[in-house]
Amino acid sequence: MSLCDQSILEISRCIRNGSVSITQLVETCLDQIAVRDADLKTFVEVWPSRAREDAQALQAELDGQHDRGLLHGIPIGVKDIVDVAGVITRGGTNWYGEEPAAEDASLVANLRAAGAIIIGKTVTTEFAGFDPSPTYNPLDPSRTPGGSSSGSAASVAARMCFMAVGTQTGGSINRPASYCGVAGFKPQFGTVSIDGVIPLSQSLDHPGPIAKRSSDCWIGWQAMLGNKVTSDEIPAEILPDTLTVTHDFFVQKCEQSVIDVYDSVAASLADRGTRVETIELPVDFEDILTMHRRIMAFEASRVHEHDFRVEPSRYSFHFRQLIEEGLALSESCYEEARSFQLQVNRIMVVFLQENGPLLIPATTGAAPGRESTGDPRFNSPWSFSGIPSLSFVAGADNKMFPICLQLVGNDPSQLFSAAGLIESLILS
Repeated sequence: MSLCDQSILEISRCIRNGSVSITQLVETCLDQIAVRDADLKTFVEVWPSRAREDAQALQAELDGQHDRGLLHGIPIGVKDIVDVAGVITRGGTNWYGEEPAAEDASLVANLRAAGAIIIGKTVTTEFAGFDPSPTYNPLDPSRTPGGSSSGSAASVAARMCFMAVGTQTGGSINRPASYCGVAGFKPQFGTVSIDGVIPLSQSLDHPGPIAKRSSDCWIGWQAMLGNKVTSDEIPAEILPDTLTVTHDFFVQKCEQSVIDVYDSVAASLADRGTRVETIELPVDFEDILTMHRRIMAFEASRVHEHDFRVEPSRYSFHFRQLIEEGLALSESCYEEARSFQLQVNRIMVVFLQENGPLLIPATTGAAPGRESTGDPRFNSPWSFSGIPSLSFVAGADNKMFPICLQLVGNDPSQLFSAAGLIESLILS
């Protein structure tokens, strides 16, 4: 196994036992970028000199017994709607942003404080919208890597970095992570700061980590919150007592290959002692998708209204449609959607308290072609409700392309414990 194939937890142990230096780790990632990124187009820009300087400084700290936690010395990428000091944030365009950011976004400052080495800016779709980015899926270049965190998911999957910052307003963490065969975590709404992040929809925007495995996402998420993480704090891989599954919306809308993986995982957990409860969902998810779109369009149009009215042709097709749709919405229509959002949150929080974590498909199928970023319908409800969702590889289709599931629940520790166990079953 090469250095880049290891998890953050595994490579952190190597750094601490002296078998790998932080400088060596950075060079390995830079070499991987040099070999693969010209074809995959995952990075907007890469900073080798800065990364090497940071590696030397962080290695000296560790040698001096100053350990910042499991992210100490780990190379990561940052999505290009998130400010990094001294770098222009372009938001997936060739025209937005004139001045370098004066300071790091709050989440980036926290990641640096945790010892992460920011190796570069990853590609995003335009303003984290729906128009496909230039990034290719590293598992199959004829397929989409998903969006909007295209470069973040693809760079992790291609082993160019160990974690990358993503953001999700609809399905932009869980979906690209799933299409690229890695893990993604969308935290509870409002827990990770959006200071220094270009907004798409302030009532729906969620920053979060994309990484190889769910445990890596835990490490990245905790660092974004400003917490130091040790191996003892990662939730143990524990068989859940009860898991909720459903045969409505999420199963009715997906391909048979996903259903096969879903049923297989549920049966495997049941065989090991988990009580698997099949439950009817308490809200209409088609209504959620309608109201989610309404909020996103309204808020995005207010963010971009000035630039759009000055020169609408600068915006790509799908994002231009979103702005036009939002500008046509009345304040009362928007308030109706916001009221429904709060209602759904209350209903789903109680439902999950009473029934435990919900296991559902993460996507409708394996990654489709590059003409779109894929269907976010299985992810948008959790952006809408603000409830944590964790996606992870759970199997493969008949072409051996990864199929991912997601766990949704009020308690992130439960989600990470169950996901870690399922990943271990898949890898064993």
